[in-house]
Amino acid sequence: TRRPDLESVRAEVRGTVGNYGWRELRGNVSVPIGGVLAISAAGSFLEFDGTWPNNNGPAAALEGPALRTTGNVGGSENKGMLLQARLRPVDTLEVNAFWYRRQIFAESPANYQMTAVGLIS
Repeated sequence: TRRPDLESVRAEVRGTVGNYGWRELRGNVSVPIGGVLAISAAGSFLEFDGTWPNNNGPAAALEGPALRTTGNVGGSENKGMLLQARLRPVDTLEVNAFWYRRQIFAESPANYQMTAVGLIS
């Protein structure tokens, strides 16, 4: 992302909504303080329900309703936050600092495996 702006306030918010529960929100703001210091914050959130159907039919009969799942698999959730500071007390010196945190949760996509039993001659 861009460094904090020392001269003017800057802000932006964007959002997206799509199929399969796709929801995304991003935003940032930058604020100057006295012409020599600026701080900014940015954040993002993404949520997606996945695209592969998950009915879990045969496994649900084994141990009761605890194994029964429905909906989709292969989804994800992603959260991020960024804080920045920019200090320029004189034209020949600039100090930039930041802190960043990101959390990612991703489900495994659906898969199927077949195994042959017996010997191949």
